[in-house]
Amino acid sequence: MRMTRACEYGLQGVLYLAMQPEGKTTFLSEISKARSIPCSFLGKIFLNLAKAGIVKSIRGIHGGFILARRARDITMRDIIEAVEGDIVFSNCLDKSNGCVRVLHCSMVMPWRKAQKEALDVLGNVNFEELARKEKKLLAKDK
Repeated sequence: MRMTRACEYGLQGVLYLAMQPEGKTTFLSEISKARSIPCSFLGKIFLNLAKAGIVKSIRGIHGGFILARRARDITMRDIIEAVEGDIVFSNCLDKSNGCVRVLHCSMVMPWRKAQKEALDVLGNVNFEELARKEKKLLAKDK
């Protein structure tokens, strides 16, 4: 199981915004350069993040992107679901799939447990915490 590049870039882009002073707008090109993300691809990802209410686009001379909510109110899970949709570890857990074996399959419970634990972890890591840790790591490198 591997996260898509779009998801990784979305996480990196939001982390970069979370590291900025509150209320500072940031150009997509700045985020792209700082995180080595193709700007056009990042633009498409940020459209999904804006639709999900995670980032906000500001127009005008002082325009750019800012977080739409406080960094502490945005989790890794929020970003992943905004970019990828619902996190489902196995097709048998996807309610729209309608697996006929779900009632007679010994793998359902381990998949449910793994999915619940992963969602709990991702839902408890917020971007205020990640930004604080990232700043400390960057300070050590200097």
